[in-house]
Amino acid sequence: MPPITTARLAATAVIALTLVSACTNSGSDEPTPSPDASQAQQVFATIDAFSSTNVDDLAAGALDGLTAIAPGGSLSPVSPTPSPSSSVSAETGERARIELQLQRLGQPFDAQTFDAVTVFALAASAAQTDDGTAVSAQIRAVTDHGTSCSTFGECAKLLANGEDINYDGVSGPLTFGSDGELQQVHGPRYQYDEKNRLPGFNAPGAPVAETDAASSGDSGSGSASPSTTSTTPSDDGQLKVAAIVPIGGTTNLAESTPPAVQLAVDHINSGGGVFGRPVVAVGPASTVPLTSTSIDGEVQSSLDAGADAVVVAAQSDESTQAVAALAAAAVPQAVTVATSDGVSGTGNSEFFRFVPDQALYAQLLAQSVQDAGASSLTVVANNEPDSKSLAKAVTKSFSDLGGEVVATHGDFLVAPDNQKQAASMARRIADLQPAAVLLVSEYGSADLAQQLMAGE
Repeated sequence: MPPITTARLAATAVIALTLVSACTNSGSDEPTPSPDASQAQQVFATIDAFSSTNVDDLAAGALDGLTAIAPGGSLSPVSPTPSPSSSVSAETGERARIELQLQRLGQPFDAQTFDAVTVFALAASAAQTDDGTAVSAQIRAVTDHGTSCSTFGECAKLLANGEDINYDGVSGPLTFGSDGELQQVHGPRYQYDEKNRLPGFNAPGAPVAETDAASSGDSGSGSASPSTTSTTPSDDGQLKVAAIVPIGGTTNLAESTPPAVQLAVDHINSGGGVFGRPVVAVGPASTVPLTSTSIDGEVQSSLDAGADAVVVAAQSDESTQAVAALAAAAVPQAVTVATSDGVSGTGNSEFFRFVPDQALYAQLLAQSVQDAGASSLTVVANNEPDSKSLAKAVTKSFSDLGGEVVATHGDFLVAPDNQKQAASMARRIADLQPAAVLLVSEYGSADLAQQLMAGE
C-alpha cells in the first residue's frame, strides 16, 4: 500500500481526531481521570498537512481513531469479487471492482482522475466526435438531468438508445456550473484503523458518517456554450487523453495519477471504447519537475502526442498555467487536485474542476467541524498565500454557520517550523480552549498533531 501523500493545498480530504482534555475546570495541573464527551477536543487537518510524512514510518496504531473527511464519494465496494451466480448486477460488480482498485491506489484524488477520463469518454460518445470543443459542450449533459448510470458501459448503452444520462461519479456528485465549477460536494468521514489505513477509502470497509455542502451558483443545466477558439486536436475518430502531473517533490501525484488514468481507460475499453475504438492514454515522458518554464512544454508535448482532453493533476500555480495553455488550444481540461481561487475557468468553456473550489471546500470543512459537534474552532495555516487564503475562507464559513473562531490574533495561527515550536503551539492552543482545531498547513502539521494527540 503506497503512503498517503498529496499536493500542497489541493485538498480533497480532511483528517480529524478526537482528543481528551487533560485539564480540569479548576485549573489544577492534574489530569481529569474520566473526562466526558463535553470535555473532548476535536482536531481536524487537511490531508496535505501530512504530505511530507510517510504514514508507513509511523508506529502501528499511531493514527488509530483519527477520522478523515474527503470531498468525494466513498469507495465501499458492495462485492469486490462477485461470483458468476451472484445476484449482484454486472454494473454493480464492475463498479465494485473499480472502487476496490482505487482503494488499492490509496491516494486522495485518484477517484477524481478516474471520473474525469470517464466523463471525457461519455461526452465524446454523446458528441460523436473527439473534437475538443464538441466534447466540452457535452460534459454537463452527461453528468446531470438524465438517467442515472454508474459505469461507462451502462452509460454508453443509454446514450446509444437516445437517452439523456447522469453519470454517477465514484468521486461524488458531478454537477457543473456555467463556470465549470462543482455545485455540490459529498464529504464522507472515514476513521483510521490500527494499521493507519482508512477503511472505505484505501482499505476495505465503509465511512462512519457524511457531510454535504452545496454552492449557491448555477448548475449550468447541461447548456454549455461551445468555444469560438479554433480547435487544435484533430477529429481522427480515436479519443486520446493525457495527464499533467508534477514530478518529484513531496507529493505522490506522479505515481498515482497515471495508474488512475489507465484504470479509467481500461474500464472504458472494456465497455466497448468510444466510436468502437479503444481510448488511448498519451503524454510526454517527462522526468523533470513542473516549473513555470516546463509546464508549457509538457502541455505542448501532450498536444503533439494527439491529446484530445487533458487531466490537470497538479498544484495550484502549476494548474493555473497548464489551464491557460490548454484553453488557448481549446482542449478540454479536468482539474482534479487544485482548489485554489487562482485556478479559474472564467472565459474558458473547456474548463471543468472535479474537486470543489476554495469557497465550496471551505464550506465543507466548516460544516464538517460543526457536524462533529464543535461550537468553537482554531485554524492553523502555513504563512503562504494558498494556505492563508483557505484558512480565512474556513473561518468565515464557520462564523457564518454561527460558530466561534478562536485565535491569539487575526483569523488563524501560523504553523510551527519544528518540534520545539510545535510543543509551544500545542500549549497555546490548550490555553485558547477551542472545541476543535483545524490544520490547513502542509509543513509543521505532523509535529503539531502528535503534540496535540499526546496532550502536551
